[in-house]
Amino acid sequence: MLAFAVEEKTKNKQSRRLVPVHRTLLAVGLQDRIALLRKNGADRLFPDWFRDGQAMMQRAEGKKRAVNQPYSQFIPRWFNRTYLPKVGIHDQNKVFHSLRHTLKTALKLAGVPKSVRDEIAGQDDRSAGAGYEHETSLTVLRDALDKVEFDLPAQGNK
Repeated sequence: MLAFAVEEKTKNKQSRRLVPVHRTLLAVGLQDRIALLRKNGADRLFPDWFRDGQAMMQRAEGKKRAVNQPYSQFIPRWFNRTYLPKVGIHDQNKVFHSLRHTLKTALKLAGVPKSVRDEIAGQDDRSAGAGYEHETSLTVLRDALDKVEFDLPAQGNK
């Protein structure tokens, strides 16, 4: 089973996690992209973003400033300012963070338990009972994600 490893410097402990890859990403060629990246020596899915984040931290360090989460600063900014207009989305209420809201809502509508939704999204359940629960298997997470349907792009638009 293919999974994303969310690592590096994250906002909190729950943010570091493994998230299974949704079948739609496999259908549109994610494994081909990974193979090409590996062939070119990359060890990250988005090597340019990683490089830019590392450079941002080095520049900040040179100015005696700390940047703990560079990716959370420039990836959403790029998405909101560049990608959304490029695909014709100009609604100011639709932003990078909307992706998390959309996924969590879709998981809820598909009947996925809150604890699994939270684990997929990297969010912490602070209830008293949550402290007794530990890690959900990747198979359970994958099955939960697979309950959500995503439209495939038209042929030729990969």
